Amino acid sequence: MVIQSKLTCCFGHASQQGQSRNSGDSKVKRKRFARRDTARTRNENDFKNLQSLEICGGELTDASVKNLKDLVCLTWLNLSQNRSLTDKSLEVIFGLTALVSSNISNSRITDEGLHYLKPSKNLRSLTLEYSMVTASEIRKQPP
Repeated sequence: MVIQSKLTCCFGHASQQGQSRNSGDSKVKRKRFARRDTARTRNENDFKNLQSLEICGGELTDASVKNLKDLVCLTWLNLSQNRSLTDKSLEVIFGLTALVSSNISNSRITDEGLHYLKPSKNLRSLTLEYSMVTASEIRKQPP
C-alpha cells in the first residue's frame, strides 16, 4: 500500500457531469457532483458499473456513504473535503474490494479506523491529508 503525501484540492463546483478519461485502451466512466447533486445518487441502477466517483467538498455523512456499498466496480474514489466522515465510513469504503485509489482527506478519520483496511487487497493509493490519522499508525500497516 502506498500512502500519498500530496495535497489534493477538490472543491466540487461542477454539477453532475458524465466525463470519461482514458485508462489504457478502455474508457473509464467518471461522475462529479456538487453538494446539491448528492441526492441524485439514489438511482443505483445508473451507477452499478461506475468505476470512478468524486464527491468532494460536500456534506456527506457516514450514513450517506452506506449508499456506496453496491458500487462493486469502483476503483477510484475521492471523498475529500467531507468533514463529517468518520471511521464508520471506512467499513463501507474499504469493503469495496475493487478499490485501487481513495482520497478521504480533510475528514474525521482516526487511527482506529485503519483496521478496516484489511479486506482492501487492491488498494494501492490512500490519501488521508488533514485527517486525524498519525504517521506512526500508518507505518504499522502491512505493505
